[in-house]
Amino acid sequence: MISLICICISWWALQNLKLDLVIRHPKGPQGKLLHLLLAIVLGKFVADFIIQYLGYTHMLRYLF
Repeated sequence: MISLICICISWWALQNLKLDLVIRHPKGPQGKLLHLLLAIVLGKFVADFIIQYLGYTHMLRYLF
């Protein structure tokens, strides 16, 4: 669930990214696919970070 939420947030955040500076036709199918893949990769990294952070904070109580 966290991964899906982070992917949606990444998709929303990447809407302001100007892909026309990187690719020729950002509105074409390849541009849309690139946008989708960037959102998935970024969302997955953010979700992994959040899950690891929550795991580490729960393990802090065993440290002391």
